[in-house]
Amino acid sequence: MTAAAALAAALLAACDLQEKGGPRAAYPYCAAFVKGDTLVAFPFDAEKATVTLPFVPARLSYSRDGKSLYAARQYPDRRAGISRIDLRSGKVTAVPGSADLFAHSFAVSPDGGKIVISGRYRKGDGEQCGIFELSGATGAVRRVPVPDNLDCDYQYTWHDLSLSPDGGRAVAFRQVGVEPEIELIDLILGTVTSLGRGSRAAWSPDGKWIAVLDYSTNYAITVMDPGDPSKRRGFGGTGDQELSWSPDSRYLLLWKPCLLSLGYFGTLEALDVENGKRETIRSSRCAVNLMTSGWVSNEVIR
Repeated sequence: MTAAAALAAALLAACDLQEKGGPRAAYPYCAAFVKGDTLVAFPFDAEKATVTLPFVPARLSYSRDGKSLYAARQYPDRRAGISRIDLRSGKVTAVPGSADLFAHSFAVSPDGGKIVISGRYRKGDGEQCGIFELSGATGAVRRVPVPDNLDCDYQYTWHDLSLSPDGGRAVAFRQVGVEPEIELIDLILGTVTSLGRGSRAAWSPDGKWIAVLDYSTNYAITVMDPGDPSKRRGFGGTGDQELSWSPDSRYLLLWKPCLLSLGYFGTLEALDVENGKRETIRSSRCAVNLMTSGWVSNEVIR
């Protein structure tokens, strides 16, 4: 069986069983996470399934529609840049121009036409650090004119970039002083605005909300209006720095530790942002130990 066929078969086993019944039988997405070269799919009402990816990602980003995975390779193959893995066919496509960029974090626009990277841009003998826009079509690189107060230290760069739906703005966290802060970055003007302290932020695919995890012992969840950050809703706490919007902006994917695992392994929860209710994704129970989670679409196996 080819790698593409194995991927499709495993996702079918993990996701398509939802259609046989249960409270989320018609929901078109599965939670997932990546460990090594393995993608694990977690439906609401079926057993988990594992598939083998073409390579081990060092950094990764799920596409907004859940049909692709963008990944940068591990050392020593990181000079291969960023690749797009099509989850329907298993095809791997290199993103042009990405081999000159080393990403601490990156995010992909909904149409895949732009990749925003926090990290280093190496060209010849020179190197720049900061935030860069990479054209997914041409490979052209533009440095975002953010305040030039960065060095190349991993600790002080922006992490967990998340893009607005139009690709014009991003949110990320950065170590500012003693505690990390969430910052809103205008990618056109290069302005940076603090949204307060926090350890992670994620922009909803419909553009209506920015979800933030507070930097605290229980990682308090706040959802704010991007146009008026003073308009906020609280949703209690979670176990760790897991925060991923479903492609339809209905759920936030959270992580809850399992006590018997001493906190090393946990279970994924889906938080419905409309009513605040949480649902345990039973197929993920005590199976997730890396913060690499996201959502995949059932359409990739139809």
